[in-house]
Amino acid sequence: MKIKFCSLSLILLILSQTFCTSQQLPAINKQASADAYDSIAIVYEKQGNHDEAIRNELIALQLRKEIGDRKGVASSYNLLGTIYRKQGNYTGAMQKHLFALQIQEAIDDKNGIAYSYMNIGIIYILQSNYPEAIKNLSTAMKMHKAIQNKKGIADAYDSIAIVYEK
Repeated sequence: MKIKFCSLSLILLILSQTFCTSQQLPAINKQASADAYDSIAIVYEKQGNHDEAIRNELIALQLRKEIGDRKGVASSYNLLGTIYRKQGNYTGAMQKHLFALQIQEAIDDKNGIAYSYMNIGIIYILQSNYPEAIKNLSTAMKMHKAIQNKKGIADAYDSIAIVYEK
């Protein structure tokens, strides 16, 4: 039996009414709540509702900071950077991606580091700073190869190709 697709708006409404403020949550539930807010932010981002995406991701970020989830904090910064980039706020996007990169390097999250370099490279492409774009995308490619992330390698090649098309 196939499950029928529900309206994303209805799902968001139901999810948003089930959460409490971070002060009301026991620590064990903060991780689940942070993940849920992150998921809600991703849905809003996909819908193009950047303000709601940012609002929800900032809640996820705060919860992740409270519980010391450094990998999650870095992930939140990366999503915020992506949203800011889509809004054309390249300075804000770069700042968030650099925050993420700093955390990922501290915790040795190689996959996260590679994707942060990818995100930074994409910003440089949009700013027409092609030498910096190639530098960051090449770093991402090397890291993806080192961890054998085939999708990451393909994404890096794709982004590098965009630079050479310019």
